[in-house]
Amino acid sequence: MKIRKILLTVLLAAVMLLTAVLPAAAAGEGEIRYVPEEMNIRIASGAALLYDVSNDLTLYDQSADSRMYPAALVKTMTLLLAVEAVEREEISLSDTVTVTGQALATLPAGGNTLGMKEGDVISVQDLLYCASVGSANEACVLLAIAIEGSESSFVSRMNRRAEELGCVCTHFTNSHGLHDANQYTSARDMMLIAREGLRHELFANLVAATQYTVQSEAYSGRRYLYTANHLLSGKVVPGFTYRYATGVRTGYTSESGNCLIASATKSGRTLIAVILNARNGSYGQESYMLSFKEATRLLEEGFSQYTVRTLVRSSELVEERPVELAKNNDYVVLRPAETVTTMVPSGIAAEDFQRTVVLTDDVIRAPVKEGQVLGQLIISANDVVYAQVDLLALTSVEQAGFQGLIHQISSFFCRPLIRFLCLVVLILVLIVCIFLLKVERQRRRRRPKRRNNISYMSDARAAAAARRR
Repeated sequence: MKIRKILLTVLLAAVMLLTAVLPAAAAGEGEIRYVPEEMNIRIASGAALLYDVSNDLTLYDQSADSRMYPAALVKTMTLLLAVEAVEREEISLSDTVTVTGQALATLPAGGNTLGMKEGDVISVQDLLYCASVGSANEACVLLAIAIEGSESSFVSRMNRRAEELGCVCTHFTNSHGLHDANQYTSARDMMLIAREGLRHELFANLVAATQYTVQSEAYSGRRYLYTANHLLSGKVVPGFTYRYATGVRTGYTSESGNCLIASATKSGRTLIAVILNARNGSYGQESYMLSFKEATRLLEEGFSQYTVRTLVRSSELVEERPVELAKNNDYVVLRPAETVTTMVPSGIAAEDFQRTVVLTDDVIRAPVKEGQVLGQLIISANDVVYAQVDLLALTSVEQAGFQGLIHQISSFFCRPLIRFLCLVVLILVLIVCIFLLKVERQRRRRRPKRRNNISYMSDARAAAAARRR
């Protein structure tokens, strides 16, 4: 009986311990992410992409990962590497470069040049604007040699940089973009290169320039350059200027068709449109202008369909929530961790947005530290989530004495490691119990034999005593 009581007590304690420490089933948490609906338009080109730089969102994708010939869009990477070299002080804008016959000999016939001759001396700054505004192929080669010693080494650097930027469909074979069957890119990769370039002030100035005057003896003192990006200026070809345009680059070969990287900024929001292989069945003026028309249409759609709105500010006090086990104040005020400014469809009014507070735990218990994450604020409209931000404690809340101690003990046993150890202990207790039960059964089997022997001895003694009487 004694062993039975011990076993029952141990088993009951073990079951209670297991019930207390085993984890409850956790509710599943789904990923919350806003994905804008793709714009319902069709661009007359082989590939097209519209990317929102300010919100890191792709708004339009038309074969954006297909391999295409880049033409002079290659110069975007050449300019990026040259700007980075200037920033690292590998070269200086005031440095001069002497045109060599070897450099000019690398250029195939038929490309765009400014007629530089062997022996001409030109500054790095002028070369940058000749490559950007004038689209001069020899300027690209001279920059490549000035930076890396040879164009082939510079091209290797171009490919390494493309890989660093996440380009997966791009391979360069020259610095200027004249056609090569092994030189290709994609609309998305060109966006990645342009996006990185626009982060550099010098690059942004180069691609936004509408004209430039080269001060050089090679051009009898000066030469005037005008951009071929007609979104920036209508001086060369009027009628296509886009007032929000800020860059970037045009390109054309018979193999690539008309290509364009167009950036624009409106109300603090920057978009990048990429058009590759724009054609309309002809190769004349109309086809050439098609890339500008389609880029403008794409940018306008992006700006008109979506707007940037501040949905919550970090200074806002969202709400108060009760705090258990608090010493003094039994509530805490929740505030957003940061100001959230994001892109939303233009047709949504401010009153259409709904706010939902989701706490990390069902109950907030002291102690609470100032700045502690207590939950999240979810902002949605028409069943679409547009923002999700952590909610922090505005002030600290101290914990009450005895109640706090009890809660700490309870929290200790809720830790995963402690739960695991308790489970191990329970298993060991069960093994010991099983062992003790087996021992008890074996003892019971032997007890009847001992009782029979004792009874027999008692009867024999009684008979002997009777005979003596």
